[in-house]
Amino acid sequence: MEIKAQTLAGMVRPMRHILTPYDEMGFSFVDNHLELTAYGDNMALSVYTPRPEHSWEGYLVIPKIKAGQFFNKLSGDLTLGVDENNNQLCVTALNRGLRTNYTLEAVPDKKDYFHRDITISRQALKMICSGADFKYMLECLGLFTEEQGLRQALAGINLRVDEEGLVAYSTDGFKFSTLRLEGVVSGDFNVAIPPAAVDVLLSSLKDGDLEVWIDEDKGWFVQEGMTFETSFLLDYPDVPRLVPDKIEPLCEVDSEDLARALKIVRLASDDKNYMVSFVVDDKLTLGVKGLFTKAVHECRAIISPEEDKMYFNLRGADVFQAVNFIANSKGALLPTDEENVHKIDAGAIVIGYVKGSSGAVKIILTNPARPHQLFLFMGKEQ
Repeated sequence: MEIKAQTLAGMVRPMRHILTPYDEMGFSFVDNHLELTAYGDNMALSVYTPRPEHSWEGYLVIPKIKAGQFFNKLSGDLTLGVDENNNQLCVTALNRGLRTNYTLEAVPDKKDYFHRDITISRQALKMICSGADFKYMLECLGLFTEEQGLRQALAGINLRVDEEGLVAYSTDGFKFSTLRLEGVVSGDFNVAIPPAAVDVLLSSLKDGDLEVWIDEDKGWFVQEGMTFETSFLLDYPDVPRLVPDKIEPLCEVDSEDLARALKIVRLASDDKNYMVSFVVDDKLTLGVKGLFTKAVHECRAIISPEEDKMYFNLRGADVFQAVNFIANSKGALLPTDEENVHKIDAGAIVIGYVKGSSGAVKIILTNPARPHQLFLFMGKEQ
């Protein structure tokens, strides 16, 4: 069969995220298409060419990492096949008129493990949404997830249905983010996508429609050319209660300007856990104080007329991640149900706060173009 080297490399790439005791993947020519499969702890992935390419059939198991390194180096048009004994993957690369032949040795005695179907439960609830939107959600909320193994209860991205529809959350106990998704949901659920599964989805999702099937602690993500099965994490904390009912606005600032300012002031500290001071009065001023250096930078901002002077500190790395994400992704996920959608500044950030009864200050970053996107930090008021 013939296939572009770039297409094949893209099919192999998500396989490396399947955590498995075996460092191999299935490589098969069946049902008129090429299919790659990998099975790991609580996960299974099948990536295949969505259109018929060839009528010849064959199957073998090849080393996963070696294959990924190999196919990433190739370019141009490839012709794939197996030898007559099904012991080698044969690759012919045609690039700029030059033909090169390669072989990859197969791994014997593992065909039964890698050649099995991924079956969706008949009782599973179905959700349909945009693959691009779902991938954006994973990238956005993935900034604030807890590393699995440290605090298991906070690992992954929480996906649930409330009275308004589909919403996702993530937190590490110190910072928090949420984003609402447009989609069609057939029932109620509350699950968390584990970090390893998030990595697989980020590597394999495309822009087309995405079907998500959920059955208690297991889920299936289906898109043209991809079927991914994973176990979910259950008993995620009740994080919706962290969403404030009312946010007091402090100022509005361009995300690119704020990202640039944060990049400037962080030069004053060599500590990765450095703090950034925010001063909001008639302007927005950022500052970082190191052991021997200090940096102060003013940002152009629209200050809320209702607010008096306010000071607070935020952990620099956390706020820079959130601001930089908004600055680099403006234009994505703009609301489509408003007539004046293009009048909204997709790069704006509104900085607001909520003060608790104990005096603790929660600093909120929101984006007017995405009214359901929110980043929350535990700030320390000066």
